[in-house]
Amino acid sequence: MKILFIEDNELKKEKIITVLINANVAVQSDFTVCTNIIDAKKILRSTMFDVLLLDMRLPNRADSQEIQSMAGLDFLKEFQNDRRYHQPKEIIGITECEEELSRVKKDFHENLLHIIYYHPSKNEWEKLLIDRLEYLISCEQDTNDYDYDIAIICALENPEFKAIKDLSKNWVNVKKDNTALSFYETFFEFEQKKLKVIAISIDKMGMVPTAVLATQTIEMFRPRYLTMTGIAAGIKGEVELGDILVFNPSWDSGSGKLKIDDNGKELFEIDPKQETIDGDIILNIKTLSSDTQFLNKLREDWKYSKIKHVLSVHTGPVASGAAVIANENITGAIKLQSRKLIGIEMEAYGLIYAAKHATKPKPEPLVIKSVCDFADKDKNDGYQEYAAYTSANFLYEYAKRYIK
Repeated sequence: MKILFIEDNELKKEKIITVLINANVAVQSDFTVCTNIIDAKKILRSTMFDVLLLDMRLPNRADSQEIQSMAGLDFLKEFQNDRRYHQPKEIIGITECEEELSRVKKDFHENLLHIIYYHPSKNEWEKLLIDRLEYLISCEQDTNDYDYDIAIICALENPEFKAIKDLSKNWVNVKKDNTALSFYETFFEFEQKKLKVIAISIDKMGMVPTAVLATQTIEMFRPRYLTMTGIAAGIKGEVELGDILVFNPSWDSGSGKLKIDDNGKELFEIDPKQETIDGDIILNIKTLSSDTQFLNKLREDWKYSKIKHVLSVHTGPVASGAAVIANENITGAIKLQSRKLIGIEMEAYGLIYAAKHATKPKPEPLVIKSVCDFADKDKNDGYQEYAAYTSANFLYEYAKRYIK
């Protein structure tokens, strides 16, 4: 389990963690600990947790000595009603103040949440907390039945899916009775492990076809990772041709409201609903991205034309749109939606949204595409095969190093 523990009392924090580890319901690496509200907000915006352990008495900032008695409850009410935060599967309040317990109990119970009274010299809280986590583990084991390690979806048969097929010589066609779709199965075999892979391309671009195919893939094959590789347009000045883009966050650039102003001019008010990927995946991507030896070899192993640019990896905002773009003005308008925009394409938001809102067990989404053009008048197909090659092989290396 991934547990976020928001607690500023060092002794209390160590006591609770030790009790859970000794009871074999958690290990040290399960815990992410923060001591204040500001840091907690940042963490919950970037990372999904199974369990939130939340103290009621907390400072607002890390450098503050002022403890607010109801800060935990106030924070709970805020993030439960804000889509910017990842909602933990389970929230457990912990307080060592009996007066606060009586004040917050009603709010917790009305939201079907647990609140536990902690006392350092008593052990009633230990059984309550251990029993609850053991129950959550048993529920997760009942639903955590993945059949494949990785699912790979590509929008185009060539060059995107061709680059994926080049990763293995042992693809086998998989047919399902309830669909005419044609899937392919293989194993990525490494020294210490073997990963089961299912892959498909429907040769059709767009968020809607991708979301539908992603949902079908999840329901039929239950992958632990739902991934996508291929080609994307980069933002000139931010990336180079051939560079690898890891999408975080992703959104529909056409989401918003069209209206007419007082002068009869048409206006578009943007309203992007962003989806992010897991924080641990981002940390792994950051480590892999710094491996210049691997990236240089990946570029040098490209057997066709010589590539001038050093291969780099960029993790950042990439917008999904409804059309292929070859117009600098449209690109500029989309860039206004995120000042750190690194790319534009047509499918990723559909895949990530499908993964985030799937039935359990949900897969972790990961979209990796490489830059083939800059969505301007000079758009051409010269870099498409190289971009498909670098994105596919970057995913393969990620699987080799980080997917257990």
